[in-house]
Order: sequence, then C-alpha cells, then structure tokens
Amino acid sequence: MLYDKILVPVDGSNYSILTLREAVRIVKNAGGEITVVYVCSESSEGSSFVMPKLSFGCDTESILAEAERVAKSGGVAIQTLALKGDAVKQIVKAAAEGSFDLIVIGARGLSNLSGLVLGSVSQGVVKKAACPVLVVH
Repeated sequence: MLYDKILVPVDGSNYSILTLREAVRIVKNAGGEITVVYVCSESSEGSSFVMPKLSFGCDTESILAEAERVAKSGGVAIQTLALKGDAVKQIVKAAAEGSFDLIVIGARGLSNLSGLVLGSVSQGVVKKAACPVLVVH
C-alpha cells in the first residue's frame, strides 16, 4: 500500500525525531509527501486555530525548524503545521481535514513515563484516527 500523504506529529523529543526519520524513509522508498504537525497544548480560552510557523508561547518555531532540518538531511521536503489545543483532538482533526493516508507517531513523547507501552497522545490517536496509524518504537 502506498501512502501519498503522511502526517507526522512532533513534540521536540528524541522519539519524535526518530519517528520523522522513519517517515522520511517511507517517503524516500515509496514517494508521497510529509506534513509535520506540532500541537501546543498551552491552556488558553477560545477554540483552537491554525497558524503555520508562529509561536504560541511554546517552542513552536525551533521544533518545526528542527523537523525541517531532519527531513532535509534525509533528502525530503516537508510541510509544517502548528496547532493549539488538545494534542489528540488536533492531530486527529488535522489528519481528517487534510485527507492524510497515514499518521506516523512516536510511541512516547516528552513525558517518557517508563513502563508505558504507548504514551497518552499516541494511544489516543490510535484509538480515534480514521486513517492507519504507524507507531514507531
């Protein structure tokens, strides 16, 4: 099965960089395009919104810049997307609205709680996404 559109959530952790490298490998072997999404979950009033490459009081710009560097070093160009709100909800919504064929997500993120098979965001995305989800360990 070929995946034309791959969504890769990142959070700045080493796990998300490894996950992006796996997505780059998939795209290099099979073609397609990658969109990297970073969700800032800082609490604030109001609904979520999309603002590519802008800071929400999180480290948005440097996280997306690192993702671009990693992809470029792998010979792949990416699109970036910055969202604000609940990570699971925003990732699932972005995947559906963008008609993505696959989500490639790390098994763990910044919290890195030992003993967990999946982090809470990964687990939530696996349960709620309408498209296939590849979890990278």
